[in-house]
Amino acid sequence: MHEFPAAVVKTGGWKVITTLDMNLQNLADKAVNNAAGLLARQHADEAAFVAEDNATGQIMALVGGTDFNNPLYGQNNFATDAKISPGSSIKPYTYTALINDNNNVGAGSVLYDTQGPLPGYPCTDRSRPDNDPTANCLWDDTRSYSGPETLRYALGGSLNVPAVKAFLSTDPKDTSTSRIPSINNSIATVNALMDNPDGYKCYKPNTNVATDTKADETQCGGAAGIGDGAYLTLADHVNGIASIARLGQSIPQTFILKVTNASGQVLKKFEQPKGKQVVKADSAYIVSDMAADPGASYLSGSCNSTTCSGMKFHRYKGWHNAIKTGTTNDLTDGLMMSWNAKYTAGVWVGNYNRKPYTGQPEYMTDPIMKTFMQGAIDNLGDAKPQNWTQPTDIKTEPAYVLTHVPFRAQTAPSPRTDLFPSWYVGKTTQSSRTIDKVSGLIATSCTPAAAQETSYNSAANQWNVDIFAGGHPSSGSSTTSGSAPTATDNVHSCSDSPPTVTITAINDTPTSGSATPECPQSGCVVMVHVEQGTHPLTDSNYPDYPGTLQLIVNGQAVQSKQVNSTGDYQFTYVPPAGSSGSVQVEAEVTDSVLYQGTDTKTLNVQAPSSTPTTGGGGGGNGGPKS
Repeated sequence: MHEFPAAVVKTGGWKVITTLDMNLQNLADKAVNNAAGLLARQHADEAAFVAEDNATGQIMALVGGTDFNNPLYGQNNFATDAKISPGSSIKPYTYTALINDNNNVGAGSVLYDTQGPLPGYPCTDRSRPDNDPTANCLWDDTRSYSGPETLRYALGGSLNVPAVKAFLSTDPKDTSTSRIPSINNSIATVNALMDNPDGYKCYKPNTNVATDTKADETQCGGAAGIGDGAYLTLADHVNGIASIARLGQSIPQTFILKVTNASGQVLKKFEQPKGKQVVKADSAYIVSDMAADPGASYLSGSCNSTTCSGMKFHRYKGWHNAIKTGTTNDLTDGLMMSWNAKYTAGVWVGNYNRKPYTGQPEYMTDPIMKTFMQGAIDNLGDAKPQNWTQPTDIKTEPAYVLTHVPFRAQTAPSPRTDLFPSWYVGKTTQSSRTIDKVSGLIATSCTPAAAQETSYNSAANQWNVDIFAGGHPSSGSSTTSGSAPTATDNVHSCSDSPPTVTITAINDTPTSGSATPECPQSGCVVMVHVEQGTHPLTDSNYPDYPGTLQLIVNGQAVQSKQVNSTGDYQFTYVPPAGSSGSVQVEAEVTDSVLYQGTDTKTLNVQAPSSTPTTGGGGGGNGGPKS
C-alpha cells in the first residue's frame, strides 16, 4: 500500500483482497503454532513463514511471528521486515551462479573440502574457531574436512569450504587476487533471482541491522557465500528460491490481488507479470535436482521413489521437494527453504532480540516445513504430481564418484554419472584406483575405510573446478593434479591401534547397569571417555584432519567437537519435539589419520508432556503482520 499517499489511505472505505490462500494460511499457522513447545525447549521465541506460488509470484501464506498479541514484540513482522542472515540456505544461489557462469561445471564436478587460506580466511591459526577467538580458518560444521566433493554432495551436506570457493568463482574472467568482482557477480545473481537489486547486502562489524543506514553497508566478502555477515528478508529469500524453482525466471512477488476505494473504483489489480530469465534454465534445474536428492542430503531418514521417512521429505506422493537448511555461526538465525515445481516456502526461527538459541535448528524448522509442504500437496487432492521438466539440452556425463561421505545419511557411492549444462565441456572416460586421503598415495589393506577414496581417471582433478586447489589452471600450482601416485600408503600400518571411545554415563545414570537411561524432553547429558590410539588425536602434521568427536543419534550426527587428547568429554542432547521411545546413541571418535572408534548405547526418550502453545500466528490476514 506504500504506492498510495497516506492521506488518501486514511479516508477509509477501501477494500483490499490479498493473495492469501486460506487453506494454506491455516496450514502455515498450525505448523508454526504446533512448534511453540520445541522452540521454547531450544530457547527460541519467534518463528516466521512465507509460501509463494511459483507460477504467479503470489504469496499463498505468511506468518509474521508466533503471537500477534505479545505486547513486547508481537507486531514485529519477521517475515517481511526483519533483516536475517540466511546461513547455508544461501547456497542454492551460490551453486546456481557457479554453474551458470562457467563452461565446465556441473553437479558431478569437484570442489575440494580442504583446510587452507581463502580470501577473507588467511588460515594462519588452524585451531578450532570456538576454542580460540584468534582462529581464522574456514571450517565445516563437522570440524573436519572431507577432501574432493561433488557439487551435488557439497550442497546436500551443506559443506562450507566448497560453498565459499564457489561464491568466489562465479566470474570465469576474474583473475584478481582480491576476487571482489566474483563476489559482486555472485551478489548480483542473488539479487536478480530475488527481483530486488538491493536485497542481499553486508554491513560493517557490530552494526545493528535493525537500525542500519546506507552508511553502515560494506563490501561483502566470501563469507556471504555461506550467509555469514550478509542479510536479506525471508520474503525476498522465498522469491529468490522460487526463481530457481521457475528454472531461472524472476518475477515480482505479489501480496495484493485487488484494491478498490469507497466508491468502488479499482485502484490496483493484479496482472500476471512476465518472467525475466536471469539465469539459464539448465543451471536452475540442476541445482533444484541436487537439492531434491535425498541421497545427497545430510538430513536423517530414508526415501524411496514416492515417499520418505525421518527428517527427509524430499519425496511425497510422487512429488520432488528440494530442501536447504541454514544456520548462522552464532545461532541467531535458523532457516529451512523448500521448493517443488508448484510452491516455494521458507521458515525462520530465532529470538526477537537476536539472542542465540540452543541445539540444532533443524529440530525446529524441519517439523514446520515438513508439515506445510506435505499438507500443501495433500490439499491438491488426487492431482498428478508436478515435477520439474528437465531441459532437453542438459547433458548426462561421467561424474566424480564419492565412496565415503561426511554424513551417514548421504548415500555412497555417489552416482557415476550426473547432470551437466548444455555448455559443459566434456571429460574423458573413467578409470579408477583407491587412494589414501591422508598420504595421497595408493591405499593398502591397512588403510582405514574413512581414509580411502576412489579416484577416477587417476585423480579427482579430472573433474576439478576448484580455482583454489592445485591442479586447476587458475590455481598456479599442481599439488593435487600431478601424475597418478605409484607409491603406497606410508602413514597407516596394520599394527596401528585405533582410538577408542566409551559412553560412560547418560544423564548421570551409569550405562553399565541393567536399566536403560532415560532422557527427558528438556535434554540429557551424554558423558564419554576418549583414548588415543597409535596416532595423536590431533596432529599438526595432518592439519586437514583434526581429531573429532561426534554424537550420532539414530544415524544422524547431531553434535561435533574437536578432541586433542585422551580424556572425558560431554554432549547435551535435546530430543526432537514430540519424540519418544528407544533411540540409538552413538559416540564416534576420529583421529588425525582417520582411524575411528565408536560406542553405542540405547536411550529411552521420555514422552512429551502436554505443553500449551502460544496463540495468534500473525497470519497475515490483518494488522501489521500481513
